[in-house]
Amino acid sequence: MYSDIKQKLLLITIKILTLDYLLIKNVLKKWSPKGDIKVLDLGAGLGNLAPMFSPKNYLGVELNPQLVQLAKKDYLKYNFVQGDITTFSNNQKYDLVIVIGVLHHINDKQLDQGLGVIGKHLKKDGRSIILEAIPPIYKWNLPGRFIRSLDQGEFIRTYDQYKQKIGKKFTIIHCETKKGGIVDYALFVVNNKSS
Repeated sequence: MYSDIKQKLLLITIKILTLDYLLIKNVLKKWSPKGDIKVLDLGAGLGNLAPMFSPKNYLGVELNPQLVQLAKKDYLKYNFVQGDITTFSNNQKYDLVIVIGVLHHINDKQLDQGLGVIGKHLKKDGRSIILEAIPPIYKWNLPGRFIRSLDQGEFIRTYDQYKQKIGKKFTIIHCETKKGGIVDYALFVVNNKSS
């Protein structure tokens, strides 16, 4: 119980300090397809993004079983399952696949596998929104460098490295760097190449 609370507080504190929750919500509002869409959230964490979507069409996938249980308690109407972005499969296609802050936790081989999972689950005309941690854009951003040093992700890549990897698998509709409160991100909005 204590470790659940500690983990939840740590994640919430990081989100508040970095202002990334507001950034993520704005990105999703701007780039998500409109209407009654089917959503796959790979790396759903505590499920904080679930309320942005219809409960009947949302599936959150999270590797950490403790976070899955916490998400299920907090968002009773939504579906959450334990799963790994590199191997997840449920034979469903989605209008939107979101991946927020997950890829910097996996190595290059796993990244390729994860991108394959994203592509496999996108509808032909579907879209994926990928928002990933990058090193601070400005060298003088010492707080950002400090926060990144505390991050548990061992594979923080540059914007260009992500662009190269993602561009091999998907058609990039839009990409840019985004400044969070302290932490910086790379944003990629993509379709399958066949779309």
